[in-house]
Amino acid sequence: MEKNKGITLIALVITIIVLLILAAVSIATLVGENGILSQANRAKQRTEQAAKNETNQLIEYEKYLDNANSNEHDSEIITPTDIAKNFNDYVGKTVTGYECINNQEMEWKISHIGKDEENKDQIYLISADYIPSKYAPIGKGGKGVTTGSTDFKLVLGDGLEGIDFVGIGYIGAKDVVSNALLTPTLAKYHKWVYANQEYNDMKIVSYLLDTNIWSNFKGDKAEYAIGGPTIEMICDSYNQIHNIPIEYTIDTEYGYKLRLGTTGEYADDEIKGIDINNNVYVINETTKAAGMWIASPGGLYREALMFIAKQNGAMGSQYGGHAQFGIRPVVCLKSNVNIEKTKNELKLIESKVS
Repeated sequence: MEKNKGITLIALVITIIVLLILAAVSIATLVGENGILSQANRAKQRTEQAAKNETNQLIEYEKYLDNANSNEHDSEIITPTDIAKNFNDYVGKTVTGYECINNQEMEWKISHIGKDEENKDQIYLISADYIPSKYAPIGKGGKGVTTGSTDFKLVLGDGLEGIDFVGIGYIGAKDVVSNALLTPTLAKYHKWVYANQEYNDMKIVSYLLDTNIWSNFKGDKAEYAIGGPTIEMICDSYNQIHNIPIEYTIDTEYGYKLRLGTTGEYADDEIKGIDINNNVYVINETTKAAGMWIASPGGLYREALMFIAKQNGAMGSQYGGHAQFGIRPVVCLKSNVNIEKTKNELKLIESKVS
């Protein structure tokens, strides 16, 4: 008798049940809460959200850069009168946009605010560093400076020996080109000296204030250039930003005498203790020179000039042959020269004159 080789009903049922179980498991794996489709959908959503977040971040970065760019180029115009009203915010600040006639590469700082003949405010700049001897001009009488131990220590004359270098050929007040350079105090002293005797200190002062010979430092934006600030310029600038002022008087026989504060005697030789850190007229680095000559006669004796130095915060009188001090030219800008202020720069601009 032959055996039945076909699929029995029981085997078929079992096969169908197994297939249904496998189908159920597959469907759960595919479409369940943690199924492949759900996970794929969540992954898609996370990818889309990440892309959206990245786009938003890029937009924020662009806004930040645009704003930074805008701030950098935003500018305002600062007039000499604005500087005079807020002098402490600008004194000693470096400016750009000023070039000398001979294109010397120099840095200039705001040092003083003065008045022109029409009583308009003018900005004064001072060289940020001492000039080398080659930039010091020959005086009216054909004599120039000599040097000390560096090329920046400039000897203007030798008062102890009665030898006058740069002052030869000058006769005093009549050689000062611009009357604006003569304050009432200094003009009085010039008049007295010229009426009595032609002292070397006044001849050397005339050399420093001779706008003709210092014209190489006079650029297109400048009214004139001189060889250094006067004592009045220094005291006016210093006293605006310091509580303890530097006061001066003038001896009609010799020159200026100083005191620090409003009481006490005026010193014949020098005062000590002025602020050297917040002072545009003092250079802290002393390798080139110990200090700066001032375009004013000193009260120590008839051959003395004024100086200002870092050591001990000293300011006073020294004879012109002292081989330790340098020269920092000063330029007076035209009254129509303003400053364009941006985030990173103070640039000189010349406004149109109506």
